[in-house]
Amino acid sequence: MPIRFSTAACAVLLTLPLGRALADVAPDHAEKMARGLKLFKNGVGQMLKQHCVKCHGGEKTRGDFDLTTREALLKGGSEGTAIVPGNANASRLLELVSHAEKPFMPAKAEKLPPAM
Repeated sequence: MPIRFSTAACAVLLTLPLGRALADVAPDHAEKMARGLKLFKNGVGQMLKQHCVKCHGGEKTRGDFDLTTREALLKGGSEGTAIVPGNANASRLLELVSHAEKPFMPAKAEKLPPAM
């Protein structure tokens, strides 16, 4: 089953708040984008593919939470918003996969490593 989200879109999602005006772009924007893309490719994206998309993507979307597109990830699922763009520590998804909040994810599996 192919994953339909682009790594660039997810890097933006994980590193910058949405709706930021072009005039407000920081001088280190390109550097942050490069770091975010590297983090996504080497960690977050692989973690999602390996541990989450089986139940939250494609034909199967438990909790109405689809992780295969940026738009679906931003929308969240039946329990509401899962991520806070630009603020990973305020994102419910991080709370669930770190077993800080129930229901622990991935379901019926060990807690994911803290840094990928």
